[in-house]
Amino acid sequence: MSRLLTQPELLEWLGYQRPSDLKKALLQLGVRPIIGRDGAVCCTTGALDRAMTMQNDPRNVEDEDDEF
Repeated sequence: MSRLLTQPELLEWLGYQRPSDLKKALLQLGVRPIIGRDGAVCCTTGALDRAMTMQNDPRNVEDEDDEF
């Protein structure tokens, strides 16, 4: 079961100071953050797990030698 990670937890864990930077980093990781009514950024542990799994899957790495 996924747990909700709060903005303070995410800021500390990812090492950002500003919520806007946190949101940008999550999006770059492929995590769609939840934005609260007050603008607070949060996400679930499941969303982070899926993003990390996708990044570590060799099928998701682009081959630089491929020409299209």
